[in-house]
Amino acid sequence: MATEITEQELLEMELHAEMEVFNRKTMVQRVPGGWIYWRRTSTVNANNNSISCSLAGVFVPAPQGSQQKPSENAQKPQQERIPLFRPTAE
Repeated sequence: MATEITEQELLEMELHAEMEVFNRKTMVQRVPGGWIYWRRTSTVNANNNSISCSLAGVFVPAPQGSQQKPSENAQKPQQERIPLFRPTAE
C-alpha cells in the first residue's frame, strides 16, 4: 500500500490496474484517458447498531501530451490477411 504516488508511477500504470493509497481508503484505477479515484467511507450509527458504507469515484483525465507506457497485452494493429487458398475461375 502506497501513501504517496508519483506522476510517473501514475503514467506507467497498466490499463485497469488498481493501487490502494492513503490508508486503504482511496484506490486509483487506470482507465483509458486517465484515472478513476475511488474513495471508501463508512459510518457507524450507535442508535440502531448499523454500519453504512459508500463508494464514490471521480474521473481524472490524463494531462495533455502524456504518453501511456505500452502494455504487453495491448492489441497490435492487425495486418491485412491474405487467404492461403484462392479459388480459380473455370
